[in-house]
Amino acid sequence: MTKKIHVVINPASGQPQPILNQINDVFYPLDIQWEVSITRKSGDATRFAGQAIADGADVIAVYGGDGTVMEVSEAVQGGEIPMAILPGGTANLMSLELGIPKNLTQAAQIMVEPKSVIRRIDMGQSGERRFMLRVGMGFDAEKVKLADRDLKDRWGILAYSIAGLKALATVPMAHYRITGAGHPAPVFWLFGSCY
Repeated sequence: MTKKIHVVINPASGQPQPILNQINDVFYPLDIQWEVSITRKSGDATRFAGQAIADGADVIAVYGGDGTVMEVSEAVQGGEIPMAILPGGTANLMSLELGIPKNLTQAAQIMVEPKSVIRRIDMGQSGERRFMLRVGMGFDAEKVKLADRDLKDRWGILAYSIAGLKALATVPMAHYRITGAGHPAPVFWLFGSCY
């Protein structure tokens, strides 16, 4: 049974909901010691997770979207302390791919279930930056950039479709050549995105 859980929360992610009450409803009956850090700016999630590891946390949980999950993964990658994802963002693609329920209570219960399996996940690296799930450029990157907090607050997951339409009008055609293991790969292009 997990003894000490540190939860990093990005309050700007997703839609408003009673996060602390739902987490406490899962942890309190099991007498689990847990602490919370609230992010305010980029980099906070990595810093808070790293400090929690240094302070002896058994699990680092992250409530937020894919960006917050990526920040916490920077702190836990390569170590023995697992990261638990509590989906709280707009799209939650990483948790979706891993089969983590979108329901916060159900996701929190995974951390305390004795039969839950801890899985290692590979990360990619481009230059100095690491990533999970995918890396995008051109149209894909512009679409994500244009889906800002205001658009996501107003339209939820539809913000990415709206941003995609805006990106179609602004992203110039670009050509990319990808080389892997010293061998050039065939190149396909459309609005600056590689496929």
